[in-house]
Amino acid sequence: MNANYKPFYLPCLIVLISGAAGAALFSHSVLLGRHVSQMHMDAQVYIYAATQILHGKILYRDLFDHKGPVMYLFECLGILLSPNSYTGVWFVQWFAFVAGISPLFIFWSKKYGVARSGIALLLMIAWIYRTKTIGDNLPEIFALGLISFFIFLNFKLQQSPQHAALYAMLAGVSTMSLFLLKPNFVVLVLPGMCYVCYLFYRQKELARLLGFYFAGLCAILLPFVIYFSIHHALDEAVFACWTFNFSYISNQQLTITESIRDVFFKPLNYFFVFILLFSITGMIINRVAMVQYLWLLSTVLLAVVVLTGMPGRGAESVHYAIPLAPLIAGLAILTLQPFNRMQLVIMFCIAAYFFKPLMIHLWRPAQDRAGRDLTLQYLQQSSKPGETLCVLGNHSSLYLQSGLQCNTPYFFTYPILLQCGSHINEKFRVTANVQKANWIVYQQRMPQEPCVTDLLKDYNLVQASNDAQLYRLK
Repeated sequence: MNANYKPFYLPCLIVLISGAAGAALFSHSVLLGRHVSQMHMDAQVYIYAATQILHGKILYRDLFDHKGPVMYLFECLGILLSPNSYTGVWFVQWFAFVAGISPLFIFWSKKYGVARSGIALLLMIAWIYRTKTIGDNLPEIFALGLISFFIFLNFKLQQSPQHAALYAMLAGVSTMSLFLLKPNFVVLVLPGMCYVCYLFYRQKELARLLGFYFAGLCAILLPFVIYFSIHHALDEAVFACWTFNFSYISNQQLTITESIRDVFFKPLNYFFVFILLFSITGMIINRVAMVQYLWLLSTVLLAVVVLTGMPGRGAESVHYAIPLAPLIAGLAILTLQPFNRMQLVIMFCIAAYFFKPLMIHLWRPAQDRAGRDLTLQYLQQSSKPGETLCVLGNHSSLYLQSGLQCNTPYFFTYPILLQCGSHINEKFRVTANVQKANWIVYQQRMPQEPCVTDLLKDYNLVQASNDAQLYRLK
């Protein structure tokens, strides 16, 4: 009876624990409040763009952003679930996380034991919390479930199962979903897929594997290609997701090594150093799993370079390391494999130490940081229905809060204004001068380059605060 009962209760237990872990991780999310201005500028962009998409605008053609379209599938679904608040987005974020990590931890629990998978989950959640420095509702958060699901599929494919065709197709779905969420996320799956291809090549099954893998890729890619082609936005989509992202990276000031140093070693990230040393030691001891160690370690190192080094933003990009969490859990589970009961207890204490900041956070009441926004107050009192707004900076929540529409497709001007004189900057300036906004909000952090001052020559300064200046069309 027990043998039949265990396969049933174990998956339910893991899903329940995963759901509780996700709820704890996102417990103080600003998505559970109504103040969009409290969100990080990136989260504001996604909320505003998704709202406009649901009102009929076409992404990349009518709304310029450089994130992939899969991000807006999540956002639009969340807003549809809860139109009057952001709890729907919170639920979609939580569900995507739990649905993605549950198959992986169920697999690990059956293969390595509940204790080992529980410790790996603690380390994973601790890593996410420590790197989630700008809040949630980010591509990095939505990527966690997809990466975890891909790792699960990769482990299954390494075992050469009977359902290899299905797993290969789902691996293709996961890969393309990550790419269309944020293009550089694809580095998180490349080493693992290369290793699986090598295994199937030795078994003379590579062509069959790749056929199903590419079928999975196309199953996700083709609907977006068709959608953007029908709406005459395919060229804009390719430019925003590919060309613009490369030019955006090339304009950053820090080198790859400087950026990695600022993220992991200034100050020293003891958690990251511990995981590396712990994994390398485990690889030496547990040589049976040497290839799997090399797969996960090479993916971590490649992701460190591509995700945190290449953007060149240093300490501002700590949250880019969030997607490393499932890989860290994978390294932990391999290293814990030969541990006895006493060693597992010691490891649990270490994991609990890294998990402690989240526990402290849970006991603190959520704080409502909504302050008085003088710029918003002036706009609400002085603007008229039908007028338009242009935000020179990253305060995208002003569009939602004021009820004013952006005068151009370029509602998020922060990355555009960083490239003064570029093609996209010139395109924005031409459009902004042809379709002049009734109001312009200029944020102080933006440089007073000619591409900014030229836009302000037909406007009068009507209000100024510590972080922004408000201009009205003459």
